[in-house]
Amino acid sequence: MTKQKECQRCKLHNRYGLNLERYGDYRMGLTEEEVREYIRERNGGKLSKGIMSKFNKICGINTVGVGPEGQTLMYRHDVKRFADQLFDGVSTYWD
Repeated sequence: MTKQKECQRCKLHNRYGLNLERYGDYRMGLTEEEVREYIRERNGGKLSKGIMSKFNKICGINTVGVGPEGQTLMYRHDVKRFADQLFDGVSTYWD
């Protein structure tokens, strides 16, 4: 994952050092691979089928954006909400 240089305000608001607002190739959301990279970074650089399975279970069925090449894009705020639930136990809207 390529980390972009963050402003001081972004660092203060993002305890993981990942600027999710500017991460990814598309404005509308993250591709499946970008979501995996984000989860890997949140998990200390490790990614397993188990952790992605838990993430996908938390995600459930939700709306997604469509990229210019037809790929699905998970909205950034959804990625953050679901990752916060997985790693920090922060309730989502429906918990």
